[in-house]
Amino acid sequence: MKMLFRNILRECARTIVSIYKPRIIAITGSVGKTSTKAAIAAVLDEEHSSGRVRVAQGSFNTDWGVPITIIGGAYPGGSVWRWFVVLMRALRLILWRDPTYPSTLVLEMGADCKGDIGRLVTIAPPTVAVVTAIAPAHLERFGSLEAIAREKLRLLKGLPSNGTAIVSSDVAKQWSLKEWSHAPILVVGDASSSDGIFGSDIHYRAQSRSTHARGTTFKLHWKGSVIPCFLPDVVGESAVASATLAATVGIIEGVGILDVTQRLSHSRFPSGRMHLLEGVRHSMIIDDSYNASPQAMIAALAVLQRLGEAEGRSTWAVLGDMAELGAQTEGFHREVGTYIATSQPTRLVSVGPNARFIALQAIESGYPVEQVRRTTDAWEAGRMIQQDMREGDLMLVKGSQVMRMERVVKELMANPLDAKTLLVRQDWWWH
Repeated sequence: MKMLFRNILRECARTIVSIYKPRIIAITGSVGKTSTKAAIAAVLDEEHSSGRVRVAQGSFNTDWGVPITIIGGAYPGGSVWRWFVVLMRALRLILWRDPTYPSTLVLEMGADCKGDIGRLVTIAPPTVAVVTAIAPAHLERFGSLEAIAREKLRLLKGLPSNGTAIVSSDVAKQWSLKEWSHAPILVVGDASSSDGIFGSDIHYRAQSRSTHARGTTFKLHWKGSVIPCFLPDVVGESAVASATLAATVGIIEGVGILDVTQRLSHSRFPSGRMHLLEGVRHSMIIDDSYNASPQAMIAALAVLQRLGEAEGRSTWAVLGDMAELGAQTEGFHREVGTYIATSQPTRLVSVGPNARFIALQAIESGYPVEQVRRTTDAWEAGRMIQQDMREGDLMLVKGSQVMRMERVVKELMANPLDAKTLLVRQDWWWH
């Protein structure tokens, strides 16, 4: 029954796209999809103030979520009645043409298994395709990084010849793209690229008592111009990568580069992705609790180290399990442990049965055992940290979705009553 309803929903969404013919901006990648989508939404917002642009909510990137975005409305969760309402809305759009239907859809397309991107492209063929990064995520299902790359790059095959592919420079360096796209390809993020859109001079600030200065500053380069850019309440090169990809989309869509940087400076990146939050005892939390992969975890630890050194703060690395890594699970966790020994956070807290390999490897690599705490429960981790933390500490909280690391953040944040608006997975169906 569930499969039948999903197929009906897919066909309804496909029919709506064929009737209304919206311009589709599709985003995929192993990491950074939702942040890039949020940045694109910010860049396009004023240009399309009539409401004719619809952006996917949350991480609606599956063959359930993408059709719901096309149809419109909130995610129904476990309510049969709400699913029925979605279906009725779809039928109404098909039977009675709606003149206010969006002219542009910004869709996130994820891939948990082989064939996912191909199915989504048949529902919503993109006009602009954005590929953020390719990294070892869902290895348990794909088997290899090459298989992940093949799946993600299928998005480019869905482009018409007059479409545009926007690809991060890391992807372009690692994989041959010509076989995947008949459309022009813009490579973003590399100073040596002929496309010339990249960021430089990246700096972070996490001053808890100076909220206007909190975030990331960098210089955006485009066609010889250099424009200062500020991303509020978020840190990390991943945020800059998302911003440069979004800037490229904005330019393609006719937004001036000065307007692009102005809109990014007022943007709000999604919760749980390197988001800065005030913690108890004037501490600062880097909330990266949404999900985790080895590459992203090491990148987050590099930001923790850099920011801690720049502001003279004691640092905590609070790291949960990284899921869906298959046979390489222990090896990838140990790789993070080796990096811990190099970056030397003040304290390490491992949360979960697989995260213990991070702690074990860190100790084996010379990290002081007395600075390590281990637990399997996120709530307990939060309480444990509060017993030992000091005024002004800086804490990175990261782990895969299954670990629910946002619970650690809720224990540590200065205003837990704001959790519903500031943290991930606060909707009713997660509780």
